[in-house]
Amino acid sequence: MSFEQVNPFAQPVENKTRIERENYTLRLLPGAKDDLPPEFIDKAYEFALANGKKLKHTNKTDTGGEGVNEIVWKMTDQDGYSFVLKLNQPGKMPDPDHELRILEKAHQLGLPAPKPLGMMHAGNADFLMMEYVPGRSGQDIWDKLIDEGWSAGEIEAAQVQAERLIRQTAETYRKALKIDKPWYIKDFLLNFNGRELKSVFPLDFERAHPYDPEKPEKIRVIPKSARPLPKAA
Repeated sequence: MSFEQVNPFAQPVENKTRIERENYTLRLLPGAKDDLPPEFIDKAYEFALANGKKLKHTNKTDTGGEGVNEIVWKMTDQDGYSFVLKLNQPGKMPDPDHELRILEKAHQLGLPAPKPLGMMHAGNADFLMMEYVPGRSGQDIWDKLIDEGWSAGEIEAAQVQAERLIRQTAETYRKALKIDKPWYIKDFLLNFNGRELKSVFPLDFERAHPYDPEKPEKIRVIPKSARPLPKAA
């Protein structure tokens, strides 16, 4: 499968719709206004309180000693449509639209990536708006499978498959968009058929940067903190 090579860092995203409210501003990509619930557009805070669910909310310290507050909200309207608000981390990207641009180019080319909807600015914070994609988070996935009774052989087979699929995803993005990033399994959704890993889906492009073939980013499938695999019976 061939892709046109484009540079997602070259031009800013051209948001077609700008909506101003008293406490926030929405900048929507073409078609996003039809996807988002009208109640959210008119009253984002009230909608978030009534319909929001935190998918990720962690307070930690990054490698530079700075505090990091990662927040991801899942919003679901009365018709069952779900989308995500993700708090931007300024220390991870050069500008607020960085990840939005990458998702827009990836979506245009048919690469695996959430569909971007736009940005919300509230106070001093910027939130990326994108579609919700179902799947199992790669965060601590091997520990979770141990707890679910998977055998060492089943987990090892899934790890081998995960590395192959993530490497394939990385190579696709390097070729099509000329970008690279830290390829951590925690930044992927995993889809299983029984105890067989069938596919992976990338979610996080905050730290994406131009691809350097001399120094490609590593594929990290097995976190250092993972518990030892269960012993064979």
